Amino acid sequence: MVTIPEELSREFEICMSGDLPTRTAMRKELAGHRRAIAALGDDAALSVTDGVSALVEAIDRKTSPLYLRLILGAVRIVGPERPVPLRQRDWTGISRVVSSVAWSIKRPDLMLTNS
Repeated sequence: MVTIPEELSREFEICMSGDLPTRTAMRKELAGHRRAIAALGDDAALSVTDGVSALVEAIDRKTSPLYLRLILGAVRIVGPERPVPLRQRDWTGISRVVSSVAWSIKRPDLMLTNS
């Protein structure tokens, strides 16, 4: 079961919607997000993004559609397109989302330590 902080649950739900992209497409989308986040100079935000990258790299041909959707939500919740500007994001809450996704896809080794 995915446990998402209440204040991020609706946003995460929106991030999971739409067509499921390939792992390559998720990598490309996340790389764009990482560039925008790197420009902030915020180490915590970069750490969260690196955690999402580890989730994407964990995808293989046996990854279920549900797990893919959860990972997609993690990729998109760190993106600059979200309603809250990057500088004002709750990166601690987003870190909890990423850790919850890692736990839910049975990859506790990918949980973030600061969440």
